[in-house]
Amino acid sequence: MKKVLLLLAGAVGFVLGSRAGRGPYEQMEGWARQVAKRPQVHQVTDQLATTASQVGDTTARTVSSVADQGASAVTQATQSAGDAVTRNIDRAGKQASQKVEETAGRLGS
Repeated sequence: MKKVLLLLAGAVGFVLGSRAGRGPYEQMEGWARQVAKRPQVHQVTDQLATTASQVGDTTARTVSSVADQGASAVTQATQSAGDAVTRNIDRAGKQASQKVEETAGRLGS
């Protein structure tokens, strides 16, 4: 991939920097067309397309799995927090009840 980018950059530089006129551009264009017609180039582009599709599918499955795990973790955390709040409310209610009974006992004695 880096080689292709380097070649493209070199070609663009050659075309833009050339003072020889249209001849070098047409020569390079003809060479590029010849390369593009090669079966090896078509095989590589097909392989790249297949690989890109597979990577996209794998990425989609991974993102979906991570999202499911995140949702599950949030659900569990919410349930745990709800349970903790319920326990604390029960404990506070029992303590309040005990204080009321203690206070009533002192007032009744």
